[in-house]
Amino acid sequence: MEKKDYNQKIKKIFHSVFCEEVWVSVSILNENIDNSNKLENMGLIAKLNILTRSMLEYDKSYFFESSNNNIREYKPYFYSFIIYGDSHSNVYDKLKKMGDKWYKASFSKKKRFEWHEYRGEIEKSASPIIYHKHCVYISDEELDKTTVDDINDVYVSVKASLDCEVENRIKGLLNGIQFSLARVYNVGNGNLINLRGNNINDNTEFNVMYDVGYHLKQHPYDKRNKYGMAVRDFHKIKPDIVFLSHWDDDHIMGCVYAQNRLFDCPWFAPEIEKTRSIGAKRLAAYLSVKNKLTIIKRDINARKLVEISTPRSNILFYLGENRVKGTISRENCGGMIIEIKNDNMNKRVESLFCGDVPYDAIKDLIWNCRKIGYDILIVPHHGSKMNCSSLKVKKEAKAVVCGDGSSTRPEKSHKEALEAGGKGYKVLVTQDACKHSWYDLNLK
Repeated sequence: MEKKDYNQKIKKIFHSVFCEEVWVSVSILNENIDNSNKLENMGLIAKLNILTRSMLEYDKSYFFESSNNNIREYKPYFYSFIIYGDSHSNVYDKLKKMGDKWYKASFSKKKRFEWHEYRGEIEKSASPIIYHKHCVYISDEELDKTTVDDINDVYVSVKASLDCEVENRIKGLLNGIQFSLARVYNVGNGNLINLRGNNINDNTEFNVMYDVGYHLKQHPYDKRNKYGMAVRDFHKIKPDIVFLSHWDDDHIMGCVYAQNRLFDCPWFAPEIEKTRSIGAKRLAAYLSVKNKLTIIKRDINARKLVEISTPRSNILFYLGENRVKGTISRENCGGMIIEIKNDNMNKRVESLFCGDVPYDAIKDLIWNCRKIGYDILIVPHHGSKMNCSSLKVKKEAKAVVCGDGSSTRPEKSHKEALEAGGKGYKVLVTQDACKHSWYDLNLK
């Protein structure tokens, strides 16, 4: 299939959503909502998976037949429906009752009493990511077991590799690599980070992507075009490896802006904890079919996964505790972290890239072992509210928040903990990276 044929096929599938039966399930439900409060100030209430028979059959045709070279061009896509707090006052409990089940729905208005109307926005993406207002009508009728089994068979979870296998693969790929720069892009409340360096054995360039995310839309009427410069620069990168901290949309959806070579290099990621996310499972299935994905086993205890050493550099990979910490989910807490330590003459530069892993989830493994903070810290979970008691700071070092600069990105008490009354980090927010739409951080 040529690229133009792929684009036409996706366009046809997206268009057919409005005349086909739609299947919906809850992908994200904002668990922080207190129903005693007014929902109109809560931003996102829920994100729903959207599937149709056409989508399922299209994905099945690739995932099960691509070994016969039937489809040469394919890019993962996302299709969801977002419901906001200013749209309803009585939907939260209904959505919560849906649980993990799939229900029949439609984007055409249904007059029958039992079909419930939900106002919000369709979020669809192959390239670019597009939003438009709409209503979805959800029935009380669950999908039959045969259809649900078919969905589960197509979007099956990828089996985790043994730690020793993961360690050998990463060591083989990063042997002789020293990173010198991190480019942290402004894509709002999303993580898109490029680690740049070279192979000291032959002085060739080496590029790693640590997360390929894009703005998680929390509020309606939020504009997207301000991230154009970042995604255009990202589009030029020729990655040698992709490391995913975890599988939330704001850490993976930026992949729709990448060239196909992004999917032709090795990927490493923890298990998908949030198994309800069809977009994440579609991406994982696609990479698995291409034999490019290595899945890492999560564990209730935080652990060091691998360390790669060169004469002047140490690169370490960790996984956080796979358990909820306050309001931070297991998907976030059990994510992957990268630590880089570079020695240059008499100077050591230490950097920590946290993904969404909160301080609590790695306090015994990392934070309690330190007297001061890092020279460069990528702040976890976009600077949201969390327990910062184990955080160590360093005066005039840099802490970067991947956020849109709203009142919660970074959250006030988190920002204050980082700054430590002027004795800690200089806090940078990617939204303020005006000149190039990114921050370039020197790692050595």
